[in-house]
Amino acid sequence: LEAEPLGLEAGSLFTFRIEARDNDAVSGPKVGASGTFSLRVVTEDELRAELLRREQEQRMEFERLLRDQQKLLENTRAFLAAIKDAGASALSDTERRQLSDSEKKQRLVGNRCIAIAERFAAILAEVENNKLEDAETTARARLRGRIIEPLHLLARRGVLQAADLLDIARKAATQPANDARPGRAALTEAAAEQEKITGIMRNILKNMVKWEGYQEAVTLLREVLKAQRHVSDETIREYKKRIEKIFDE
Repeated sequence: LEAEPLGLEAGSLFTFRIEARDNDAVSGPKVGASGTFSLRVVTEDELRAELLRREQEQRMEFERLLRDQQKLLENTRAFLAAIKDAGASALSDTERRQLSDSEKKQRLVGNRCIAIAERFAAILAEVENNKLEDAETTARARLRGRIIEPLHLLARRGVLQAADLLDIARKAATQPANDARPGRAALTEAAAEQEKITGIMRNILKNMVKWEGYQEAVTLLREVLKAQRHVSDETIREYKKRIEKIFDE
């Protein structure tokens, strides 16, 4: 639904419902209706400020998630140190419980990555639906290509692989044989995978910070241009291109 032709004023409420009529040729057409929806109409500046707030919120959540992932890597290295002697017995009961807990937390990292990706996808949808970016979709390239898709890929591959390796190590540690080599091999692979995950997450975080900075720069640009009403649309587009170039470097 294109709302612009309705001439809605900022601050007003847009209330609507959806109706659909079927083509029942036997007992006659029937009409179904949704519940009532109410949307508050905001200015572009208000919408941009709200989206920026949500982006910052998700970036801070991702920073906490990165710290959790780094702690999981440290724990795996500690487990490796505990069975560094190939002839030694496997992990203790306490260490096996801790390893099981690490596996669960590792899988939870994947779930949290997907949740953050979906929230950024919702932000992208609002940017596109409200036409806050040009048709060439800077937002799609930055958000989907550098944040949303990498988060989904990380959750589906790297995180699951690391969790599966931790599970293999845990099972190896419960075997009656007095050989720690299978568990150590799985833990070594898990630590390597977790190190890759941490690196990927740092890169995604860097892209989040860049996008946040880009949004802040655009907001500042809009404030400057408000004081210069005579500036042409072509000049505005040129300023935006320069901002994009800065954040692409």
